[in-house]
Amino acid sequence: MSYRLALHPADPAFRPVSPDELIATLQRIGLVGAPWTDGGAHRFLIGDHFLQLVTFMGCAPAIALEPPAEGAGNFCHVQLRVLDDGPRLYADRRHFNPRCPHCGKRSPQWRAALAQWECAPDAPVPCPLCAAPASAAALDFREGAALASTFIEIHDIHPREALPTEALFRALTEATGTAWQHAYLD
Repeated sequence: MSYRLALHPADPAFRPVSPDELIATLQRIGLVGAPWTDGGAHRFLIGDHFLQLVTFMGCAPAIALEPPAEGAGNFCHVQLRVLDDGPRLYADRRHFNPRCPHCGKRSPQWRAALAQWECAPDAPVPCPLCAAPASAAALDFREGAALASTFIEIHDIHPREALPTEALFRALTEATGTAWQHAYLD
């Protein structure tokens, strides 16, 4: 399973006017380097300032920063995904445990609604604890899910292994005019 650190706008509907302009910003600040062709569009090797824009936790994380010789995608690289079909919910399925906006409690039983929300994030689902209906947008995911139309995904980063810096968030906000957040996805 390939984990990833996903940066996404706080506004789920936000999509950049031009993905190329967002890519140019990521290249200018040094988050991404050369394009990496893996059959998928908008994938990049890490840039010269990647390690100044993403802070790794722990004493010695083992992160592969270059593609392996056999060409597999299990190494740290960046992918931009801009969805044309509206906001989608992506989650860390093993740790999906959001907080209800009504009762304020967390329940792993929300996982049963995950498949429905992935296709229809506006669909109201009753809270497993208080029965009040809530859409995916109303829940507090605590960095365990992201509801967005635009994702900057940093692949091969395990949950809480790394954090985006304030400088990275500031650069993204300045370039797009909207605030950004992060989540850990599988």
